[in-house]
Amino acid sequence: MSSERLIVRSSAVGEDGPTSSFAGQLDSFQVGNDPGEIVAGIRRCWKSAENARLAVYAAASDAELGGIAVVVQELVDPDYSGVYFTSHPSDDDFELLEYVQGHCEKLVQGEVTPESIKLPSEAELPFDVGPLRAAGARIREHLGAEQDIEWLIKDGSLFLVQARPITARQSSIAWSSTNLNENYPDPLSPLLHSIARRSYYHYFKSLSQGFGLIEEGEGEEYFANIIGTWGERMYYNMSHVHAVIAFSPMGKSLGQSFDDFVGYQVRAARPPRDWSRRRKLGFAMRGLREYRRLSEHVSRIEARVEAFANERVERDSLARLFHEFLDIRFNYWVHASYADFFAMSFHGLLGKLLDSAGLENPRGLQNALLQSIPDLVSNEPIFSLWEIRQLAQSEGLMDECVSIDAVSLWDRVRGDGRYIRLRAAIDSHLARWGYRCSGELTFLGENHIENPVSFTRMLQAYFASDEVDPRREFASMRVQQQRLLSETCVELGRRHSLIKAAWLRWRLRRLVEAASRAVAARERVRLKQAQMYFKLKQVCIALGEEMVSQSVLQQVEDVFFLEYDEISRLLNFDELNTDYWRGLIALRRERWSSAVEKGENLRSRAFDFQGNYVDEDKCATASGVDGMSGLPACGGLVQGRAVVLRTIHEVDQLHKGDILVTRQTDPGWICAFPLISGLVVERGGMLSHGAIVAREFGIPAVVGVQGVAEAIQTGDRIEVDGNHGLVRLLDGGGD
Repeated sequence: MSSERLIVRSSAVGEDGPTSSFAGQLDSFQVGNDPGEIVAGIRRCWKSAENARLAVYAAASDAELGGIAVVVQELVDPDYSGVYFTSHPSDDDFELLEYVQGHCEKLVQGEVTPESIKLPSEAELPFDVGPLRAAGARIREHLGAEQDIEWLIKDGSLFLVQARPITARQSSIAWSSTNLNENYPDPLSPLLHSIARRSYYHYFKSLSQGFGLIEEGEGEEYFANIIGTWGERMYYNMSHVHAVIAFSPMGKSLGQSFDDFVGYQVRAARPPRDWSRRRKLGFAMRGLREYRRLSEHVSRIEARVEAFANERVERDSLARLFHEFLDIRFNYWVHASYADFFAMSFHGLLGKLLDSAGLENPRGLQNALLQSIPDLVSNEPIFSLWEIRQLAQSEGLMDECVSIDAVSLWDRVRGDGRYIRLRAAIDSHLARWGYRCSGELTFLGENHIENPVSFTRMLQAYFASDEVDPRREFASMRVQQQRLLSETCVELGRRHSLIKAAWLRWRLRRLVEAASRAVAARERVRLKQAQMYFKLKQVCIALGEEMVSQSVLQQVEDVFFLEYDEISRLLNFDELNTDYWRGLIALRRERWSSAVEKGENLRSRAFDFQGNYVDEDKCATASGVDGMSGLPACGGLVQGRAVVLRTIHEVDQLHKGDILVTRQTDPGWICAFPLISGLVVERGGMLSHGAIVAREFGIPAVVGVQGVAEAIQTGDRIEVDGNHGLVRLLDGGGD
């Protein structure tokens, strides 16, 4: 052999099998290029089969080593060496590369910590990883399984040392609470969790059936577990979500649209599926049919929920109302799900069109074209607040309303004759919008109807602002949006041929129109959802009061620590064991009260029943608070004082022109938007409530910025780049 030194290594029959690996149990030796040294090395390699550690491994893994061959190889003195897994052992969505400088033996023996990279990656490597990945794909195909490959690189040349099947692989499961934390920001009660699990099962399954994507019984393992809980908070099982999306012939693009929709920024594999042309056409035709019926779908939901919400809560109607809610949420909500689907789809298609057309900053342009959507129901509460403000001003009560505390203000609204007109306006607002607040779908918090003092506190902050008529402001934003649409059409004409530009302009206008219509429809059904959940809360409180009166429950709120089918059993007067229910509720209360919130993006393994998980947000490489990145939700560049708020009840800390930094927003934050000049949200996607309202106000906004609520302090001066999704710390030293 031509090298000065050689390596003598084992190659046993059972050493690198699909179910076990004796790797590291046998010994390898570097020897000189001399027959005597080679013979001695071979004998030592054979003798390593008598190692005590090998016997322990064989017994523990119930595996047999079998006969041993010995391989003699030229020894390459590499620049870099390592192992390459064609599929990450704990993350199916990636490959794994580990490497060190010099010989790989240092890595195998644990003497050094290797560089570990998930592939594909944009990280700069000291060598070209392309040939290694290409060779890995060929080896995987040839051997028929994912492979663990040992490799070397010398002077840019790749050497493959050995390959073995990846043993003891476990399917990994990706979890994300993004978007869900907008609707469910607090620990879930057992009632809410049980309803949510069944709701999402029907939601995804009904949509898949409506579009003809699944056969009878197909995908049940995905639909039944589309969500889960960590730290008593709700998470999407993103592995299952993407598996369901892969049923579609547009699986790849819809998967990306869904990720943008909810703000999921972790790369995910989307397995392809072979679709016939006939089934692709069938999917497209069903989509067109349901889009044409979108207004009908939304109207049906609105009518059904309105009828449910207007029912009187009486003792004799409790069982019927409780099960009416379940029927709407489980079996009828498919009508609402079409609004979500088309908002997600058209938003994604618009972004794809702008990107493929070669326009500058397509993401920022996409958001700007979807601002000032006509008749958006999310805007109506702020119009109502403006009318209350104007009434207080005309009645000469503005200064008084702002100068006293919130409790005193509510007392005067209820009892002072000077406030009679203001009281009527506030009562009207609360009746229509009072259930729209932070955590509006949860049962254990309070909304503005239940705690009107929280509303007066918010109203005072709004009164203290130097505000203008929001209708006039939105009308001005609408003019800007139409002007931008026209300018974009002109730019398409500059960049493309006459025929292609005409085609792109037609598609652009249709997609902007369709996306705007779908987003407006989605906001309408979200309003009805909040109304419906508040009605159920009232029904359950009445049930709880009845059960407390008969000593079944100890306190009214205990009813929320029962699951929906358990309440249904109680309403059916099944055999009652009071001690059983009280003991069960006590256990659940303890679990709920001691819950510790976990990260937004987690990863666990199948058949690991120990509750182990990896917090992917902590594993991600931090970009530093001077340049944190997220999703650009509304374009523009603004600098100002950051105000970090945990809840909307801290809104009195905001002053006109501040930049709001928070973990998540929901419809209860609507009063904050007239005060702020910029928005930074740790969680959420492109179609989260905060993103939509920010576009309506034309406020530069970035969402999905991991850890920003901890990295930035109130009083810091920051810059929000809504065009590129960046947040920069300009001057620290917060309050």
